[in-house]
Amino acid sequence: MRRNVLEAQVKSAGRDKKGTYMQDRLPFNVKFGWGMGSIGPISMMYLISFFASIFMATYLGISPTAAGAIILFTKIVNMLTDPLIGLLSDRMKSTWGRRRPFMLIGGVVGSISCVLFFVVPELDSTAAYIGYMSIVTVVYFTAYTTFNVPYLAMPAEMTDSPDERTSLMTWRVFFVSISGYVGLALAPFLIAIGGQGRDAYEFMGIAMGFILFIAMMYAIFATRTAKFTEHESTQYSFREQIETALGNKPFMNITIAKLLQLTGLSTTTAALGYLVLYFYGGDYWMLTVYGLCLNTASIAIIYVWRHFAKSMEKKHLYVIAIAGYGLCGMTWWFTGPAEAEALASFAAFGRDWIIPSWEFCLRCVGLGIFTAGVLLLGQSMVPDAIAYDYVRTGLRREGIFSAMYSFVEKAALAFGPLILGVILDMNGFITSTAGPVEQPQSAINALYFGIAIVPPFFAFISIPFLLAYDLTDEKLKASAQNP
Repeated sequence: MRRNVLEAQVKSAGRDKKGTYMQDRLPFNVKFGWGMGSIGPISMMYLISFFASIFMATYLGISPTAAGAIILFTKIVNMLTDPLIGLLSDRMKSTWGRRRPFMLIGGVVGSISCVLFFVVPELDSTAAYIGYMSIVTVVYFTAYTTFNVPYLAMPAEMTDSPDERTSLMTWRVFFVSISGYVGLALAPFLIAIGGQGRDAYEFMGIAMGFILFIAMMYAIFATRTAKFTEHESTQYSFREQIETALGNKPFMNITIAKLLQLTGLSTTTAALGYLVLYFYGGDYWMLTVYGLCLNTASIAIIYVWRHFAKSMEKKHLYVIAIAGYGLCGMTWWFTGPAEAEALASFAAFGRDWIIPSWEFCLRCVGLGIFTAGVLLLGQSMVPDAIAYDYVRTGLRREGIFSAMYSFVEKAALAFGPLILGVILDMNGFITSTAGPVEQPQSAINALYFGIAIVPPFFAFISIPFLLAYDLTDEKLKASAQNP
């Protein structure tokens, strides 16, 4: 079944009358525009990771465990929708290519559902709030899938060069860091200037919905000239495609590693909202400082990671990055109210803003440095594994693999808040509908455990799966030359 299937490349080498680029080297505007699309789905993940649990527990009276269960429920639904979207986008025939029509639908619906997630009508019971949030969350993540699965499938189609895919992923990581400014810095800043109550969440949700829409629509526009492939004429059943896809060992190893890492990350992000309320005096500005330090460090260091990625085996560099991330994460054990004491302050927008302790800022910078490496290496290894599937089978099914990876991202996004919610509820966390309330010491201790022990644990146990990833650039190139 190797390369015995027709690959219908668009037009011929060079640039045709429709402006389609066929070279392995991608134009700057295509890389930039495709990378900018990351702001949409990544910001959607950040908003749920950081604010869903604390918003529901503090203003809707939904327990942390129930909030985690709502997100997990959407993942059960997405077990069906994710591979379906991947399969449909693989088989799509359109002058827009296979991916962009789905991205358009996902971008529009995702932007609207972002607003609906935080602009919640007044309801008369906790059960009603749970029902509303469950429906909106399903729509939210289905829209996320509809955009993100085709979006992630594009790099393996846009170029056959592993080096050029790494370059493309550098732009993705750059815009993932920009997404950090959006989701981790701008969003809490909007909550802070909005008064830090439920109305402030509504204000933030509307603003974020607008930003998501602009970013995703621009990616669709900018990639209109990118190379794409068409679905082969030979048909294979959905089950056959899934079974043979699971035989791609490099993809399975990197996907399991990402599942573990992202579960730890989503536990951290869910815990940070609680840290703000119960360690840092309820000032969401601390999250903005976190986002500014982490993402500035990520952007500043990303080309250093890329430089080393050219001379080192990617998986070994990845192990260094994730181990460093885990060690930095363990320093949350030493955080506390003292870290919110101001080194300096300034006045703006009718209030005082602090610069927190050097310990807090240094931790955030360290996390940003290693996060950049984790993102760059992971994002460049995944499309390599997808491209390897075509080399070994001759099948164009980037959508199936992207659907699997997207499902892993969302599953991890659900596991983290659920793990944290169970830990908090088992230790006596008190919910509210009117803002934060005083918590027992057992809940505070559980929060320390949830942010300083659980995420590093998941980071460290992902390392064996990274070491088992055996697809090098040389192996991929050799396989392509000798199918």
